[in-house]
Amino acid sequence: MHTTHLHDGTQVYCIRSAEAKVLDYHIAGYLQHGIHVSDNDVVFDVGANIGIFGLRTLLNHKNTQVFAFEPVPTIFAVLQKNADKFGTSFRAFNVGIGKEESTQTFQYYPNSPALSTAHPEVWDAHPEDLEKATLSQIRNAPPAFAFLRYLPSFVAKWVAKSLRNKPVSFECNIRTISQIIEKENVTRIDLLKIDCEGAEYDVLQGIAEKDWDKIRQVVAEVYNADNRVEKVKQLLKSKGFADITIEEDNAVGGANLYNVYALRVKN
Repeated sequence: MHTTHLHDGTQVYCIRSAEAKVLDYHIAGYLQHGIHVSDNDVVFDVGANIGIFGLRTLLNHKNTQVFAFEPVPTIFAVLQKNADKFGTSFRAFNVGIGKEESTQTFQYYPNSPALSTAHPEVWDAHPEDLEKATLSQIRNAPPAFAFLRYLPSFVAKWVAKSLRNKPVSFECNIRTISQIIEKENVTRIDLLKIDCEGAEYDVLQGIAEKDWDKIRQVVAEVYNADNRVEKVKQLLKSKGFADITIEEDNAVGGANLYNVYALRVKN
C-alpha cells in the first residue's frame, strides 16, 4: 500500500499511484446527463475499488453518506484506509454485489487492480476489446500523463497484455443490494453507481421489488456482451426509470463499453 496526491493535492492511499490518478480523472464521466450528488445524499458505490468516487463525494458534498463495496481483499484494505478518514460517513464493505448470496472466485491483477473481476472470460474471449480500451485510455490520458498520448498505437497491445499478467485468485463473498438495505436499515439510495467489470446486470437483478422505489438514480458502466446494455435499459424502464441515456464510454472508445444513466423522473 502506498500514498499519492491527486491533482488538487488530496492525499489518498493506493496500490498504484498512476491508477489512482486515472480513476480520479474519470469521475466526472459518472456525473452526466442529469446524474448528480447533492448534500445529504446516500450513495451506493458498487465496485468501489480504492474509494476515489466516495472520497470525492464526501469532500464535495455536506452530510452525504457513502456505502462502498469492494470484494477483493487487497483492494479492500486500501478502500478501508481511505474510508477511515471520514468516520461513519464512509462505510466500506468487503463484499461483492450480485443477484444472490454466494461465493465467487475473483481474478486480481496486481498491474491493474481496476480490471479485477469475477468474469475474466470477458477479456479472454475478446482481447481486442481490452486492446482498444487500453489505446483509448492512452489517447485520453489525464494531463499529468499527457506524454502517453504520443505513444504509437502498437504499444497498446503490449500494455493490455501486461495489465493482466500474474493474476491472483481470491474467493469473495457476494451479497445483494437488498440484503444490504435490510441489514443497514437504508431507507433511500439517491445514487446507485455500478462499475464492477461484467457483473452490472447481476447487481440490478439482486434488487428486490420492494426496494426499487428507494433508488432515485443509477449510473452503470456496462460491457455490452449478449445485448446486456439493452437488458439493463429494459430492466430500469420496468422499474420506473423514465429518463435513460446510453452513451459509449469515451474513455475506452471502441471497447464495447457503455455508460447507462438513469433517473426516476425526467429532467
